[in-house]
Amino acid sequence: METLRILIAEDHPLFRKGVISLLSSVPDFEVVGEATTGEEAVVRAEQLQPDVVLMDLQMPEVNGIEATRRILQQTECACPGGNAFRRRRLGVHGLEGRCSRLRPQGRPRGGDGARHPGGG
Repeated sequence: METLRILIAEDHPLFRKGVISLLSSVPDFEVVGEATTGEEAVVRAEQLQPDVVLMDLQMPEVNGIEATRRILQQTECACPGGNAFRRRRLGVHGLEGRCSRLRPQGRPRGGDGARHPGGG
């Protein structure tokens, strides 16, 4: 299986380091970078071209929603394959199997059908 390259955008250092530690423990995940502001997330996403950006919504300078919009605009321009390719490249599809590795063994899936870190 191909390694999933992840950019973490989170302004709280302790939480960011915890997420990085958790995701780095999964063999098929590689945390390729981190950002502490929305503006930095946009720049780092363009530089690093991650498969997934894990974005905090309440970020300084530029909030996570606006930063995500900018990242999607950059990616749309860079990806001639269109929306389906952009969504796959950013990890919108196909994560369920990979995320199951974060769920402790024997824990049920969440009621929404998704698998969540820590179970539930």
